[in-house]
Amino acid sequence: MSLVARLAVVLPVVALASLGACSRPAEPSRPAPGAVSTSSSANEAPVQARGEPRPATPGTASSSSDIAAQTDAGPPSREARFVVPSEQRYDPPDPGPRPLLIVLHGLGASGKLAFDALGSRAYGERTHSHVIAPDGTFDGHGRRFWNAVPECCNFDARPVDDVARLTGLIDDAVATGSIDVRRIQLVGLSNGGFMAHRLACSLGDRLSAVVSVAGAAPLDATLPCRLEPPLAVLEIHGDADDVVRYQGGNLFDRKELPRHRSAKSTLELWGQRLGCSGKPAVSEHRDLLPSLPGAETEVLSYSSCSSGSAALWTIHGGGHIPPLARIMNALEPYLAAQHR
Repeated sequence: MSLVARLAVVLPVVALASLGACSRPAEPSRPAPGAVSTSSSANEAPVQARGEPRPATPGTASSSSDIAAQTDAGPPSREARFVVPSEQRYDPPDPGPRPLLIVLHGLGASGKLAFDALGSRAYGERTHSHVIAPDGTFDGHGRRFWNAVPECCNFDARPVDDVARLTGLIDDAVATGSIDVRRIQLVGLSNGGFMAHRLACSLGDRLSAVVSVAGAAPLDATLPCRLEPPLAVLEIHGDADDVVRYQGGNLFDRKELPRHRSAKSTLELWGQRLGCSGKPAVSEHRDLLPSLPGAETEVLSYSSCSSGSAALWTIHGGGHIPPLARIMNALEPYLAAQHR
């Protein structure tokens, strides 16, 4: 049996439950940590059906809804863009150029799922930010993915250039004149986290902050890295993650897949790239998740970096994808402090 065929068994699509990566093969119907509801409400912006593209310019206002759900027909697949538009209810009504947050979903999920699970609508309104959650390309088994690094998750070896594609998305948003180019930021989940680390190098001269949840930096430390200070890089990872191992390993412990970097090695790599001195140290413990005992999240970071900052939030006892709305609430002051 080929690798792709084995993966079709190992990685069944349960995107509505996991957002980050698919469930383990022995439990295909079991929701993973961070499960989200699939129900809709009257306030939920509809996603236009595939096959009915509607030209749209990211960053433009919507006159009919709080969130403009727009669909483009651009290659390699149509993508849903969710934009928190300018609205007169803001005070002041026109706050000028706003931060741009790009949200990258996990394997088999979608932009809409990630957008909703993170509470991006409320985040965008509170922070006067544009939030765009694009869709990855469909693989041969109907899962959306990002072609980040060999470790994750282009299992079909499709010729997809997501660096160029996401660069174009940012360019289009900036071209509207509504984006504060000093505050272009990324949050990626699982496969999206791997992609966020990839973009931190490829677009490190344009980004102010990159956050990966349950991802990892590329194992190949020689990949070209274009950085312009300051850049803030944060990895958030549960040490009980059995999909993307905190200690490093192979996705789902499948030895035929390329080995991925550990969470602490990811931090150390960024410490080197960002000119951090000394060794990272624990600065605080946070109680982010009431479902886990005590202040379960340990903040490990470098005290001095010449080109930005590098940190690791370890969720002790945390699984693959934590409750994402809580994570986003904790990230809000962190992201607000990052600008060029």
